[in-house]
Amino acid sequence: MIKQIIRKILYYSVSDYNIISFPKSGRTWIVCFLHEYNALSKKSLNYKPSSPKYLKSNKLLTLFNNDKKTSIFVDHSFEDLDLKYSWIKNFLVKLSLKNKTNFFVLRDPRDTIISFYFHKKFASMMNSEQNILKRGTSLSEFIFSPNRGITYLINFLNYFSDHLFVRRSYEILLYENFIDDPKSNFSKLLKSLRLPISEDNLNYLVEQTNFENLQKKAQGTDARIKKFRKGKKQNFHEYLNQQEIEKINFIINQKLDKKYLNYFRDNEIIF
Repeated sequence: MIKQIIRKILYYSVSDYNIISFPKSGRTWIVCFLHEYNALSKKSLNYKPSSPKYLKSNKLLTLFNNDKKTSIFVDHSFEDLDLKYSWIKNFLVKLSLKNKTNFFVLRDPRDTIISFYFHKKFASMMNSEQNILKRGTSLSEFIFSPNRGITYLINFLNYFSDHLFVRRSYEILLYENFIDDPKSNFSKLLKSLRLPISEDNLNYLVEQTNFENLQKKAQGTDARIKKFRKGKKQNFHEYLNQQEIEKINFIINQKLDKKYLNYFRDNEIIF
């Protein structure tokens, strides 16, 4: 854990931008788009996006625009750390915000926690000690567990609530908006990053990073362990029965900060 904290401090100190999210919120999709942008900017279309480096989390990305370099730290913030002391969390967030433009990838919590479950249960990169679900935990048990379930996700989101909606320290990247209109939303992201792109190249990148193509590039053949599973919104209906949906909606409405609920409602996501 000490190495992880040191790495975060280093990357937050040198980055021009930071992209923060809870796992399985759509962050890797954005990372892949930026990698493909980098390949275009370096005129190296034979770049190998299926390599582990392309998909690896918590990395400092260096993008090129002519002779200018832009550094972006893509991070799960402190979710990947077992932090018992809030001052460490506060320090990392404060460092990440210092004179930077920051982005927060947000997704419907119901879809996020289901994807998180499959990631923890089936992801091949998880060793037996880390993978707490190899003992046969069901989806329902996981979701309603206080340790790694919907309450855990809500606590993560609530920590950032004031930063997102009061101080406006982050620009929100809503996953569902990218699903509905990837071209427009990726274009807005590049503008925020001050990275130019032509219409033809934008169309090319959107095509290269659609979920069908990303699934082909991702490692593994089992759809459950791929970084890119389905790319759908409100996919939770396929996994939860009506009683479970009502229960998770009740928890979200009771525990999630009202500012999130208002934001989601404004974007037609109702619990």
